[in-house]
Amino acid sequence: MADLNAKFGRVLIVGGAGFVGYHITKCFREKAECSSLAVLSRNPDQDMIPGVSYHTGDLLHPESLRKTVTEIRPEIIIHAACPPSTSSHIKTHHSVTVGGTSTLLDISRTVESVKIFIYVSSTTIAAGSEHKNLDESAPSIDHDDIWAHPYGKCKAIADRMVLDANSPAPTDKGEKVLLTACLRLPLVYGERDLLSIPGCLRALERNQTGVLFGDGHNEWDFLSVENAAYAHLLLASGLNDRLVNGGDLSRPKLDGEAFNITDGVRHNFWDYPHLVWEAAGWQRPQGYKPLKLAPWLVHLMALIFELFWWVSSLGQQLPTTFTRQEIIFACFEHTYQIEKAKQRLNYHPSGDFKEGIDRAVRWCLENNGWAGRLKVSKPQVSKQE
Repeated sequence: MADLNAKFGRVLIVGGAGFVGYHITKCFREKAECSSLAVLSRNPDQDMIPGVSYHTGDLLHPESLRKTVTEIRPEIIIHAACPPSTSSHIKTHHSVTVGGTSTLLDISRTVESVKIFIYVSSTTIAAGSEHKNLDESAPSIDHDDIWAHPYGKCKAIADRMVLDANSPAPTDKGEKVLLTACLRLPLVYGERDLLSIPGCLRALERNQTGVLFGDGHNEWDFLSVENAAYAHLLLASGLNDRLVNGGDLSRPKLDGEAFNITDGVRHNFWDYPHLVWEAAGWQRPQGYKPLKLAPWLVHLMALIFELFWWVSSLGQQLPTTFTRQEIIFACFEHTYQIEKAKQRLNYHPSGDFKEGIDRAVRWCLENNGWAGRLKVSKPQVSKQE
């Protein structure tokens, strides 16, 4: 990754203690010069990065949130706070992702210092079960779609709110300048991942390596957390330049825009869990031929399971595993174009897929208790960085 020599004023990363948020914070701390760098989180006292100020805050408490933002006086806000995609509580997705984003946008419009608002969005906002080489203009999940998983559905609503809030010039209604943009991320892997890597390790722990959903040949786009973080630095730098240079039409338009961000190299979906298992010590049996279950069958099974769970919780929850969303991911293609990010952000992903997974698995083995659960020595993977 090339050095940007990026210089910013005050930067606030909301959700900066989470998986992606932590790495965004780390990237800004190491690769940019900020007059101040702050993190706002519900649990800010873990994995603190030297030189960063940490503040306790919650998107569900608007008044205290406004007070904190007013005290920090950030010029740039990066919004990375979100319930995990596996969260079973339907209302949590709506209240945090939709309501929390709306609250943070309202604060950003009225706190005079805030000029840039970047949202960490998701490629899951695209409509349909299969995503084949989609660009940013692909239709997103409709808010009336009752079958859509609440994570992607609420992300789609928040994504649209952020783009609609873009205000590149003062308006007749007295609205100040606020440049907004979204980065849409696919499955992100890396150190400190508490979702996808542990999910694969859980399947290994349960000896579920001999079953495969679909034909095993559906292509996927993945994203290392380092590439994800650097893309946010590129976008912030570009938006900051646009502020400084005003309406210079020779510069690429970034505000009011969304950008797909991936590693730029596609893999079969099932390569991912296999590499995770191998990094944790699993040895592929000779003549390995997993049982392949037809998509329609597992989708029907997941639908029945979801309906049972939904009814038994009085419409408040979905299961955390074996959901229709997981089956869609495992069975269908999910690939996205990143030409827009390459051209306008000068985004050029780097890194090795297998090496990145090795590091992520090693972190889980060393820090997250998985070495003991899997009864392997730690680390089981290469120490090469």
